Amino acid sequence: LVPAVITTLSNFWVWRSVVIGRETSEAGFFVQILIDVFSLGLLLYLTGGSTNPFVFLLLLPLIIAAAVLHERFAWGVALVTIACYTLLMFTHLPLHYDSSGENHAFNMHVSGMWMGFVFSAVIIAFFVVRMRNALRERENALAQAREQTLRDERLVALGTLAAGTAHELGTPLSTIAIVIKEMQREYKNDSELNASITLIRQQVARCKEALSTLSSSAGQLKAESGDAQTIDAFILDVLSDWASMRPGVKFKENIQRSEQPPKIIVDQTFSQALLNILNNAADASLEEVMINVSWDDVQMRIDVLDSGSGFSKELTGNLGYKIQTTKGEQGLGMGLFIADSVIKRLNGELRLFNLEQGGACVRMTIPLSGIKCER
Repeated sequence: LVPAVITTLSNFWVWRSVVIGRETSEAGFFVQILIDVFSLGLLLYLTGGSTNPFVFLLLLPLIIAAAVLHERFAWGVALVTIACYTLLMFTHLPLHYDSSGENHAFNMHVSGMWMGFVFSAVIIAFFVVRMRNALRERENALAQAREQTLRDERLVALGTLAAGTAHELGTPLSTIAIVIKEMQREYKNDSELNASITLIRQQVARCKEALSTLSSSAGQLKAESGDAQTIDAFILDVLSDWASMRPGVKFKENIQRSEQPPKIIVDQTFSQALLNILNNAADASLEEVMINVSWDDVQMRIDVLDSGSGFSKELTGNLGYKIQTTKGEQGLGMGLFIADSVIKRLNGELRLFNLEQGGACVRMTIPLSGIKCER
C-alpha cells in the first residue's frame, strides 16, 4: 500500500504541473525518478528482493535518467539504483511459492523473468523512442530558431544599409534632376532627345519618391502604412506602378473574378516584394510575363510565370538563407531574399519551381487571416 500511495502522490504532482503549464527542472525530474526507484525498491523488498524475477525493472528509471538528465544526475540515479539492488540482496521478505516442488518454483521464476524481460523491452522501446522524437523535435526547433535569427540579422543589416544608401542617394538624385531640367530647357526643340530626357526625369522622380516612402514608412504599423483595398484593386495598382517603372515590359494578368473580393491591408513592404519578383521575371523572360491571382476564404495565391531558363537547384535550395543572384554583376541578389522574408512575416510561403514547358514560376501563398480587413 505504501509504494502505491507514494507513486500516486508523485504522479498527481507531475500531472498538476503539466496542467498548469509549469516546467519541471532537471532537479525536479531527478527527484521524481528517485521516488520511482524508492517505490519500486520497496515493492521488491515485500516480494522477494533480489530473488524476484522482476528485479531488473530497477534499470528502467536509470535508462530514462541517462537519456534525458545531466551526467551528474544520471550517475546519482545509477548509485542509488546499485545501492537499492545491493540492499535487496541481503534484506527482503521471502517470496513464497506453492508447495508443488522445487521444479515448479524454478519454472515460475523463469516465467516471471520472461514476463519481466518482455515488459521491460516494451517499456524501454516505447519511452526511448518517444524521448528520442522529443529530443529531435527540440533540436529542429532550435535549428529553426537559429536560422530565423540569422535571417533577422541579415534583414537588420540590409535595413541599415538601405537607410545609409537612401541618405547617400538623395544628393546625387537632386543633382541629376537639376541637370535634366537644364537639358530639357536647352534641347526643348529636339523632340526625340526631349522625349528621352522626359523619361529619365520621370524615373529620377520615381527614385526620389521611393526614397521618401522608405523614410516615411520606416517603423510604421501595418494599419498606419497601408490602405484597405480589394485584392484585385491592390494587384492592379502594383501592376500599374510596375508598368510605369518598366515601360517596355510585356505582361498579362489573369485575376480571379468575384462580386465581392475580400479587402486586405498590406504595407509597402509587400508591394515592394511583389515588384521585386515581377522585375526578376521581366529580366529573365524573353516573352511576356504572366500573373495569375486567385483566392478563397482562407488564402491568396499569386503566381508569376516567365519564359526564362528556370531556377537552379542551388537557388531554390538556399531561398531565404543566402543572398544570391543569377544576373552576374547586374544583380545584387537581395530581391528574392527580401521577398521571402516579407512573405514569411505574413505567415505565407514563397515557392520557386520550373515549368515542364519551360520557364519558371514564383508562387506566393499568403493566409488572409493576417491581412484581411473585416470592415
